[in-house]
Amino acid sequence: MNNNLGKLDFKEILSRCCVIDLQDKTIVHLKNNLALYLILVLGFVVRFYGVQFGLPEIYHADEPMVVNHAVAYGSWDFNPHYFKLPPLLSYSLFLIYGIYFVLGYIVNVFNSISEFEMLFLTDPSSFYLIGRMVFGVIFGTATIYLVYLLALQLCGGKKVAILSALFLALSFLHVRNSHYIYHDIPMTFFVVLTSISMCNLYKRQKVVDYILTGLYAGIAVGFKYNAALLCISIFLTHLLKDTKPNLKKILLDGKIYICGLVMIITYLVTNPFSIISFNEFAREFVALTRSEGSFPFLFHLRYSLVGGLGLPVVLASIGGIFWIIVKYNRYGIVVFSFPIIYYFFCGFVSQGHARYVIPLIPFFVISASFLICKIFQSRSFFKKRHLLLCILTFFVVLPTLLKSFYIDYLFASGDTRAQAKTWIERKVPFNAIIAFDHGFFTPKLNHSNEQLKNKLKETNSVLQKKRIKLLLENTCKKPKYNLFYLANRGELKSFFLFQSPIIENKWENIHREGIQYIVIHKRKKEDSPLYLGLDKYAELVKTFSPYKDKNKVYSLDVDVNTAAPFFANEIFSRRSLGYTIQIYRVLGKK
Repeated sequence: MNNNLGKLDFKEILSRCCVIDLQDKTIVHLKNNLALYLILVLGFVVRFYGVQFGLPEIYHADEPMVVNHAVAYGSWDFNPHYFKLPPLLSYSLFLIYGIYFVLGYIVNVFNSISEFEMLFLTDPSSFYLIGRMVFGVIFGTATIYLVYLLALQLCGGKKVAILSALFLALSFLHVRNSHYIYHDIPMTFFVVLTSISMCNLYKRQKVVDYILTGLYAGIAVGFKYNAALLCISIFLTHLLKDTKPNLKKILLDGKIYICGLVMIITYLVTNPFSIISFNEFAREFVALTRSEGSFPFLFHLRYSLVGGLGLPVVLASIGGIFWIIVKYNRYGIVVFSFPIIYYFFCGFVSQGHARYVIPLIPFFVISASFLICKIFQSRSFFKKRHLLLCILTFFVVLPTLLKSFYIDYLFASGDTRAQAKTWIERKVPFNAIIAFDHGFFTPKLNHSNEQLKNKLKETNSVLQKKRIKLLLENTCKKPKYNLFYLANRGELKSFFLFQSPIIENKWENIHREGIQYIVIHKRKKEDSPLYLGLDKYAELVKTFSPYKDKNKVYSLDVDVNTAAPFFANEIFSRRSLGYTIQIYRVLGKK
């Protein structure tokens, strides 16, 4: 193997970790770039506005999984016991919560760990808000800057870089998901960081570039397994760095092995129990692969990317990718190998969630910006081509801009579940027996004392026991009800303590349990006996609609929404989040 790996300069590593090459004149310092400052401020504002949505209730289906794991590490058991997603996000959140406690302790907000736990159990708003700010708003905004740097690395043109940053700042899918605590936004940040490091690796071929590329890629995989596809791009970069590649020389070059080793070590540091508890990890990982499905190859292009970026940006980006690869040849392949490989992966192995394409968005906005700028650099255009460029940019970004602004409005406008809860607590007698047709898309009410005592016996979780005892102590201050959850015969097992007891959704069961009210959510049209019997066995007493049109009932987004809708016509038809919720009073037997 080649032992001439070069000397490591510690100062150089620190400089490269900041992604700014002080010797590269194409990198323009932020203080001299007012346009970039304004775009970063804009990107921050559209990600920050509405970030408190739903709180203190949790209306994002996946956030509690991350937050609860982070809080559970307070018992000093760092085995997540869940490996369908890597634990780096929950580990990082645990560290941030530790800082939150220390700062609160210093200023006498918390006098003990018990008080800190009590805050989480009584009102977890600050915990969710901190997570959304760090892993959504801040990481999302920082990615805008990285896209600016990557565009400069690739194209060397400030106009392309500024336009790329603007498109990402207003990208609907990136804006929407930057309001959440989830893996996609921080993973995308490190994917872009890895791509910048790969560009440096291609140009300079220094050991430090290989080390940092492996480091960033390992962290990306630590946030989400999909980023492991970066391995292929890194090897292609190593393969193409020489004008006349010699396979033997390439394979014997120790720098690529250093890169791979750093990537593996970094990943293992972020997910150590994938080795320590390998059998548990393997079982969960196999379950993850079985949950993935196959979709038509163009599904994510037509649905996720067009909906997340807007059709004009997607069309421009496709043309831009071909132009960049033709113009820059090997360098273009280095930058766009990952998005091409990643899309092929999503085209054959993925789920129908739009968030799967978030790592593609930075590359699509760069290629779209490149195409638009190159067209208007042509001398065939008349002298006012800069004005034309501004006009075209406005119309290209308009669809995603409008969706981004309006989704912020919806995030700040409340939720039908909160509206229904307020009405029930004011109008329905305490200790009434209420049934829900779904545990997540319906209001979250307080269980009765008797039900809480039963749950206390059922759970082995120390944190859950504390929560239940706290609810029992304070339950006299809050409206409480006897709650049931309706399900089909094959769905009677509950995995969530506070979404039980479950009964089969048959009217004889409803009458037997003495249920007085039924709360229905209108996600899609149902024709089961439960819904068909509502007119016969119950009367409608209240409807809460998220739509401007009172005649509209069902969502156009037929898939489950984790928090906010995705389709443009669904978004603009709304005045709030949530589904249509109807409250029925159960009549006597007929």
